[in-house]
Amino acid sequence: MGDEPRRSAPDREPEGAEKMGKSFDVAAAVAESLADTLDMSARVHDDMAQRVPAAAQHAEQERRLAAAEREAAAAYRRGEIPADEVRQVIRDSGRLKLDDDGDEA
Repeated sequence: MGDEPRRSAPDREPEGAEKMGKSFDVAAAVAESLADTLDMSARVHDDMAQRVPAAAQHAEQERRLAAAEREAAAAYRRGEIPADEVRQVIRDSGRLKLDDDGDEA
């Protein structure tokens, strides 16, 4: 332990930055994939809107979430954490559940 040279924080930083960069790239790819899936689901719900009353509202929610996921992906690509409001939209998307009439369940 005493024989090992101590590395300063700047010496360790490139390794950590590289790992963080890879993590951000993965997070960006996941967010982009989610946004693509949500866009597709919104189109399906648009097609169903004539037959299922809540479908239009579901499509709107999915588009809002897709936009937030795209904003998150852009932030990750810049090596940043997404803005608080973007993260809040994503968190809230898991809380709001609608029944078949479009009302909150």
